[in-house]
Amino acid sequence: MRRKLLTILFTLMMPLATQAEWLIAECSAYTPYDCGTITSTGENVHVGGVACNFLPFGTVIVIDGKEYVVNDRCGIDGCIDIFMESYEDAIQFGRQYKEVYVKRS
Repeated sequence: MRRKLLTILFTLMMPLATQAEWLIAECSAYTPYDCGTITSTGENVHVGGVACNFLPFGTVIVIDGKEYVVNDRCGIDGCIDIFMESYEDAIQFGRQYKEVYVKRS
């Protein structure tokens, strides 16, 4: 039930993502073994980078107190895909709903 409510809330918030400071997003993790080593921005994948389809490249976000920069796109709409070097860490992370702070300049 909670997941369904969060999904509905997130769907309603998606059009406001460019204006919101906080949002709840489904997060997953990926590794170079999943998607290669070059991001959509042409950078090498690195810890601190995330793939996200609904925020512009270069957007700084904070999840669980850690800063990330949107530097890639992913195959899951409405999801933030966090880069991790370790496959085991990515599997352990799985998919979670997280509070995301979107830094605005």
